[in-house]
Amino acid sequence: MKREEIAERSQIIETSEPPFPAIYRGALFPAGAGAQPAIVPVPLDYDLGTYMFPEDLRFHEWIGSEPVPGAVVRFKPAWRMDGGSGVVYLAFASTQKVAAANGMTPNSVLSVAGPAGGKPRTVYGDVLFVKESLERESIVDLKEGDLKHVRERFQRWWAMNGSDPDQMLG
Repeated sequence: MKREEIAERSQIIETSEPPFPAIYRGALFPAGAGAQPAIVPVPLDYDLGTYMFPEDLRFHEWIGSEPVPGAVVRFKPAWRMDGGSGVVYLAFASTQKVAAANGMTPNSVLSVAGPAGGKPRTVYGDVLFVKESLERESIVDLKEGDLKHVRERFQRWWAMNGSDPDQMLG
């Protein structure tokens, strides 16, 4: 996804009529050559007053944009990972095995270079991260300064846990 498309989608979300009940800031790591991560608006679904569960977010505004037959977007976070100091990052993505089998674009920003332990560490498709509060009852906005930390934490986690790319963390 190119910067122009990210800006256009962001504008549509921000100016939606009727307005979304809440808009949080997440970190989008788009797939494709030369793609750059960006802070993007992640709206709370209509008819909801407050955030309670990850499924309450309209993450599909950002994930699943690549038209690949059989690629499934998870309605729950694909990964839940410890960000350190009690921070929890939730990552939404297309199902990795299906995406890889159908030739979805690799995510060059998040994929760990080279195989680790003989297993590929490629991440496919766009990945959206949001940050949950310590109590897991609200979303904490991410900022530009968080992009490097999110990427580093994910790559560290992926290097250790990515042997099954569709592994879910509880």
